Amino acid sequence: MSSIAIQSENTNLFPSVMAVAFDESSDAEPAVRANSGLAKILGPGLLQAKDFILPELVGHEEDGSLFINGGCVDAEQVSEVFKLAEAKEERREFVSLVDAERQLEKRRYKDWLKRNAKKGRYCDELDVWLMRGAEADDNFRLWWERKEDRRCTGLERKANRLANCKVTGRRLDCSQDPDHKFFGVFNCGNRYCRHCGPVIFSELFGKYMGLWPIVEKLVVRPGFRSANVIATLDFTAVNLFRMPLPKEIREFNQDVRACIKRVTTKLGISSRQFLFLWCDEFGGWDADEKKYNTNLHAHGVYVGPYIPYQELLQAWISIRETRDGARGVFIKAQKLDKAPREMADRERARFARALGHALKYTGKHVDRADGERLAQLEVAFHGVRRVHTMGLAYHAKLLCGQPCSVCHEPCDGFNGHQGEHFCKAHHASSSGCPLCKSPLMFPKDSSYAPIRTLKQEGRLDLDEARRQAARDRIFSDDVRGAPL
Repeated sequence: MSSIAIQSENTNLFPSVMAVAFDESSDAEPAVRANSGLAKILGPGLLQAKDFILPELVGHEEDGSLFINGGCVDAEQVSEVFKLAEAKEERREFVSLVDAERQLEKRRYKDWLKRNAKKGRYCDELDVWLMRGAEADDNFRLWWERKEDRRCTGLERKANRLANCKVTGRRLDCSQDPDHKFFGVFNCGNRYCRHCGPVIFSELFGKYMGLWPIVEKLVVRPGFRSANVIATLDFTAVNLFRMPLPKEIREFNQDVRACIKRVTTKLGISSRQFLFLWCDEFGGWDADEKKYNTNLHAHGVYVGPYIPYQELLQAWISIRETRDGARGVFIKAQKLDKAPREMADRERARFARALGHALKYTGKHVDRADGERLAQLEVAFHGVRRVHTMGLAYHAKLLCGQPCSVCHEPCDGFNGHQGEHFCKAHHASSSGCPLCKSPLMFPKDSSYAPIRTLKQEGRLDLDEARRQAARDRIFSDDVRGAPL
């Protein structure tokens, strides 16, 4: 269970008690502002700022050497943590940025102020920025310096999260039975963590299967042959025989986007007529060279009108000519080994397979690469968006939107999810105590602690307890029925 998932357990527990603990009309300030979703229900004495801070398991000795204090579950994780912590981001001076980057940073600052102003924060600073002047410039430079400080320590913080993954957790108690005590395991959420990577792939696949209603409108026409296709579309860059920098990967993605835009514009294909989704990755282990590949490429899924291969190839060659002279672009209609009979089922299976092709590397490396390679991938994609979209997939509505089966609020799942429809509130309340179904709550001491300490307290792993409860329900007589 991730830290965010653990925190959400608290969201709907005892609304009357929470209302007393934090009255919006009073002058009392909540103990924690770190999580805006909890800000309205967290009062003094419930959760404190220290409860959201991970233990610092990665540090430096007096001589500057790195050490890990009690973290990691195996040698591969230790290797990955060390390599991540050793990677350094060079600090930039604002005056050294080109004019385009300076303007981009100022736009980001303005967007950041607007987002916070909607939550009632930094409203005065936003007004100062809109008025411009010396004070606005000073505020911007302070914001940029703080942002740059965080950017320079980003990989070290990732290393610390990875060192804590599956090693630390937080206490959770049943609100009704004091003997029902659990702990939620902290999951780092790093994309190349060997423990979190497969989960991230499953979440991404489920999320972007939410595009199916859009795909269905494009390709499913009962009784007619669709004018649109579902295809895999891949782009490659020239192998540099080293790991590219994040900046080079961003430029590669900009070129992919420019290529698709150039071709669709030439063919008269509107952005409302197609969707394209892609993900960047590198090759795996090269058995002949006895080393890992460094060939950057993008796997994508395209749904829309037919695009001639030569149009794509010429556009890609033209765009990459001034960079590396890459000539690799591949498009192929997605095929199925055993196609379902119904058209809607057949096209859905076709889209799912093409989407799996686009996202497969998000979970592939974590099972096959060693710790050092995983750290290299994490560094290369540090600060780079994982999944890119164009056309109808860009800012598409992926949430289910069906009414919750309990309160008729919109469902919090993605389009096409399996099972009942639940809103965010009832997702939290339905995942309470595995033993008695009562809501879970954080005890007074809710800070992160080593899992071995939590087990010594007699606490159960919450995820494992839920899996065991599910197994018990499946094999119980109530489910299977009494023997004849």
